[in-house]
Amino acid sequence: MRTTARVFGFVIAATLLACIPQTGIAKVYLDDFDEEAAASLMLQEINTLRYHEGLPLLGLDDSLSVSCRRHAMDMALRDYFDHFSPQGVSPADRAREVGVVNPVSENIGISRTFGRDLGQVVHLLMQGFLDSPGHRKNLLDPDITHVGIGFYQDVDDTNKRLSAGRDPDSNYHGFGTVLVVQEFYARRVRVLEPSPYRGRMKPGEFVTLRLDFADDVDEAFLRIAPRDDPARAFDVPMSKGEKGFQARFAIGNEGDFRIGIYANSPQADWFYREEGRLELTVKSGIP
Repeated sequence: MRTTARVFGFVIAATLLACIPQTGIAKVYLDDFDEEAAASLMLQEINTLRYHEGLPLLGLDDSLSVSCRRHAMDMALRDYFDHFSPQGVSPADRAREVGVVNPVSENIGISRTFGRDLGQVVHLLMQGFLDSPGHRKNLLDPDITHVGIGFYQDVDDTNKRLSAGRDPDSNYHGFGTVLVVQEFYARRVRVLEPSPYRGRMKPGEFVTLRLDFADDVDEAFLRIAPRDDPARAFDVPMSKGEKGFQARFAIGNEGDFRIGIYANSPQADWFYREEGRLELTVKSGIP
């Protein structure tokens, strides 16, 4: 197990770099730090970013969030900042402990509160991730579907590192610091092969797309995005009938379009298609 954990850590080391935003000296901590609200705000920022990039939105995995929070607290209480615990426990090991067997990627961040409110702390941590190519790559991975987010605020004012005469900006652990752990992975319902898989249509011509899911699904929609401008994506709801789900829509502009499939399970987890993507070519003169 130890060897496996080290190999996993080496493989993902390029994208699992510690994110340390630049912040000021700690003077206060947040008396009303709400970890659940902080996770909700961070998820909102992540999904806003992904939406504007034309990427699938992420669902929040509560069990994985608990694991992330434990790791954030462990780093604070044992005075280290790493994806691996001092005993070599890896992100994959922690995910398996809460039932996630899929490969995971992880971001860790730390910041001083420095008189900021909850929203400012969350935004500062997110900005630190986005300024780092490795962390940004994790956040914008098109293949992931879920994220765990865990916060821990360290209010230990007995931490001697803060009064050791060293530069306080270089000592992040102790009184007035917030740590966050994000873990990402893919979890999907299965989609039976849709028809058409790759289609061609004229501008303004209506097309009907039918899907059948191998798993229990309450509702579904399509996200259609131009390949050359994914930020211009738009959503098409699907109606549920006896023969699965159906969407009827038209695209007025010429171009190549990528279609993402989203489905809502009874547990309110959002998923998208696992293998390949639906594609449409819209062009005048197609017979």
